[in-house]
Amino acid sequence: MDFDSKKDKGKEKAPTESELPEYVLKMQEYIAAQRTRQDAMDVKVDTLVENQKDISSKLATLMSNKP
Repeated sequence: MDFDSKKDKGKEKAPTESELPEYVLKMQEYIAAQRTRQDAMDVKVDTLVENQKDISSKLATLMSNKP
């Protein structure tokens, strides 16, 4: 008895994560690590921008008080 239906023939199932090749899994891990590093760098850049604004403001205040 043949249980394959005609509509299922020719359709490929999407591979589950455990069926993916090792290199694909490693690439996914690498991309996730890159995202984590990028997020950390974004936070650092935002902090630097805020610090720069603060320093510029303080410098402007000092320069305006100069006789």
